[in-house]
Amino acid sequence: MTCYVDCVDGWLGPMGTMSLTMTCYVDCVDGWLGPIMGSKLWIDFSDEMKFDKAMEQLYFELTAKGVQVMSTKESNSGLVSMDVDSICEWLVGLQLDESIVTTFRQNCVTGEDLVALTEEDLMGDDFKISQFKTKKILRKRDEILSELSTGVSPSTPKIISNSSPTITPRRTESQTKSARPKVIFGPPKDHGTSSWTVGVVGKKGNNPGEFNCPLGMAWAPSGRLLVADTNNSRIQILNTDFRCVDMIILPPTGTFPQPFIPWDIAISHNSLYFVYDAGNKQIIVLNDNKEIIRTICKGENLWSIALMGDKILATDRGGHRLTAFTTTGEKIAEIKGDEVQVGRFESPRSVAVTNNNEIVMSHNHGINIYNSDLKFVSSFGSESCGGPQLCDPTGVCIDKRNNIYVCDRGNNRVIRVTEKREFAVVPTEIVDPEFIAISDGKTTRIAITQTWGYNHVALVLKTRKSSKKIRSEEITSPVPPEK
Repeated sequence: MTCYVDCVDGWLGPMGTMSLTMTCYVDCVDGWLGPIMGSKLWIDFSDEMKFDKAMEQLYFELTAKGVQVMSTKESNSGLVSMDVDSICEWLVGLQLDESIVTTFRQNCVTGEDLVALTEEDLMGDDFKISQFKTKKILRKRDEILSELSTGVSPSTPKIISNSSPTITPRRTESQTKSARPKVIFGPPKDHGTSSWTVGVVGKKGNNPGEFNCPLGMAWAPSGRLLVADTNNSRIQILNTDFRCVDMIILPPTGTFPQPFIPWDIAISHNSLYFVYDAGNKQIIVLNDNKEIIRTICKGENLWSIALMGDKILATDRGGHRLTAFTTTGEKIAEIKGDEVQVGRFESPRSVAVTNNNEIVMSHNHGINIYNSDLKFVSSFGSESCGGPQLCDPTGVCIDKRNNIYVCDRGNNRVIRVTEKREFAVVPTEIVDPEFIAISDGKTTRIAITQTWGYNHVALVLKTRKSSKKIRSEEITSPVPPEK
């Protein structure tokens, strides 16, 4: 399929008319992946789905399907080779003030100059740009440079194989002053009888306690937190002080055909670890000694997994499916979101199980709830259901009181929903929440990973006011959400 696009909005605009050549593999997949793998021969490039957003969505769904995407451009193309006029057009596409565009033109900033500019330069006397707009410019610049350096670009995607997916960060992370991983907490806030603190642990890297696109998580009965350090091909195990004390690195060379890419984690009551390996499209079952017991559900394109007794529940975003398997991998039941009359859904994300064995699943338009036989019970979060309107809900988890926590990613917030469907916003101040896990004890501990490029684990702790206070030297303001 070849598609020619004129008058492109966003950062692709200055690059002119594009030719998007894709090598197709037919796999009878409906929906967004239709142009690549199956039936629907359309892509929505309307005003509601701006081109750059649409290509980003296509990229994520391709990689979730196990398809490797790489750029057909050379690494010296794109932003680096832009002239002054192209840079100004790029800035206009970012919807920045005309005064900023004029300043860039007066300073004759080319693509090569933009690559070298720092936050100090843009906020200094030559440009006098506000901190927020400075960060916006540098973030968009770094996104493009990251895509060029990794060989992944939304401008000219080409499917080259069905090998393991590689995730390209969508955002860049603020520089961490300390080289040693540590927990940084924001100032506690007054919330009635409890105190909430928000912080992060880790930074980008491949040392213990450092991450590269962490995704799914699970709390072990011991209180340790397992984190799928996806692009580092490992699982990190953090102790109760959030320090890395162990890692699961699989497999030995030659065990599996593709690299191990942990995507999501679930832990059984008898301490078996179920890990979805996106590189090999399988679930790996390990014991507490990190030994592989078996591999199951081979060939399944999954996004999130959860356990319900002797069943595994799994979502398939591209296939619009919620499936139940036995713990040995046999399929028991399945729901396809576009085939049901009640509780229709698209692109399911996360799945979790309540204490009374109800299944909670997030999808594009809200939250669906099913009984243990996968029969639809109710929903909330969409326009027709009442309550708060969710925008692109992602991760879900359940606490011991059966409260449902939802990552309302499009609204940059986490929502807590009680059994009586009472809603409250958890004071996280976290941008783009993706996966979430909760541990209940004397302190309620919520761990959150953020979408593509936030290379740390965000932590939200809820304690009683009489609890021991955090030392003053540990208290630092968290990174604020974008406006």
